[in-house]
Amino acid sequence: MIILCRLVFVISGCVLGIFGYLHSAHSQHQISRITQASAQIAALDKLGSSLHNELLTAVLEPDILTAKAALARFERDAIHSLGILDRLTVEELAMISESERAGEESELDRPRKLRDTVVKTVAATQRVVNIRQSSDIMPDATSALAQLEVERAAITNLVNEILEDEREEMTTALGNLGKEQRTFDIRAGALLLISISSGLLSLLFGFVHQRSRDAVLAQGLGEMAIEKPVPQELSADRLDAALQVVASKIKREVSARVYIERELEQRTAALQLSASKLKQVDETRRRFLADLGHSLKTPLAIARGSVEAIAADERRQATALSSIDKVTQRVSDLMQLAQSDDGRLIQMQNVLEVAELLDNRIAELRVLPNGECITFTTDEDGPYEIEGDREALVRMFDAIIENGLQFATPAEPLCVDVFAGPINVTIAITDHGPGVAEGDAVFDRGASFFQGGSGIGLSMAEQIAKDHGGRVILTQTGSGARFEVTLPLRQLA
Repeated sequence: MIILCRLVFVISGCVLGIFGYLHSAHSQHQISRITQASAQIAALDKLGSSLHNELLTAVLEPDILTAKAALARFERDAIHSLGILDRLTVEELAMISESERAGEESELDRPRKLRDTVVKTVAATQRVVNIRQSSDIMPDATSALAQLEVERAAITNLVNEILEDEREEMTTALGNLGKEQRTFDIRAGALLLISISSGLLSLLFGFVHQRSRDAVLAQGLGEMAIEKPVPQELSADRLDAALQVVASKIKREVSARVYIERELEQRTAALQLSASKLKQVDETRRRFLADLGHSLKTPLAIARGSVEAIAADERRQATALSSIDKVTQRVSDLMQLAQSDDGRLIQMQNVLEVAELLDNRIAELRVLPNGECITFTTDEDGPYEIEGDREALVRMFDAIIENGLQFATPAEPLCVDVFAGPINVTIAITDHGPGVAEGDAVFDRGASFFQGGSGIGLSMAEQIAKDHGGRVILTQTGSGARFEVTLPLRQLA
């Protein structure tokens, strides 16, 4: 009987430990589901708020510039929300079990449907804004407004559908978490009671058994006429030892419960960490949108200048269309930048000739204000072949050249000079403006090379040069500014 009680005591303790481990794993799973659903609801709430505020402002605002700004804000918020939904949907599918996956994989199609609806809504709103801006009588204004209402209703219904589904998932996860906690408390209490009871019974049976053995021993010694009395301390010592064993086991059970409570505290801290990470994601989104606006400014200006000149020279239409295509390509590139682990996706497998790249780009930049005031020279030691990403290098040179064009005149042009060294090629871009009082601080994000600048271009240019194994330095800050871009030449095998 004593062995049976001790066996029950040991088994109940082991089962309690197993239940604790399984409960911790299930609780972590439900908490993760709640965190994912909360993040998706936050992103969708922001998209819905922007849909009702910014889109309504774009349609009803009398001032065209304010309407376009509101439409741009809506598009910006939509891009951010869709990016978060893409990432969270993939993470959610990665954490669910195989039995749940079949019902959840349909969620992967939601961001695509939502993105298509957002694109259609933006396009419909842009048509309405363009109709309001035009001075001609536009017979299709009614149909444009009707189409906008259809797209707006579609995106609203889709957002509400996803919100309802995510709230149901959160409610279900919260209910499961509470149910599992109650079940664990009941099972743990029962097992703890069984463990304590079996320990006490083992102690009681051991005490009775020992007393019986002592009585038999005393009787045998008496019969053998041994005068030495049986020591009464024998049973008491063994009783103390048994009590100590039981106390030690109870202490281990209490320690196990304290461990489980500590695990719950750690899960709570993990939820708080997730909230902090969401805040970091929002900050990354703000920086990404700033980079996006700065990167699109130059090709849009080229497109506008070319379109304005179409009336005089239809051959420039191809240049305008090419510039607009580059805007689309840069949106795709910057979306990849925002999703990459380190913020950069530079494709180094392309072999480029620096003089040819600059010559073609400067020809395209001549449609900008003061664009004709650019001179381009080389030291005739070419070709200057490098390995890098053509689009990224174009963005880097645009960021520096467009700043210098603020001060270019026919008498004092912006000078672009290329000269080679043993292992590097250097591109010097010199203007004749007032100079740069901040020195190297202009490469810091938020600093501005000229009044009214966004303070992003030079920081982005410096990062692109570093990604190509080169650097950008400011060698002249007094009368005019001189930026030197150094890139490693391609080494022939």
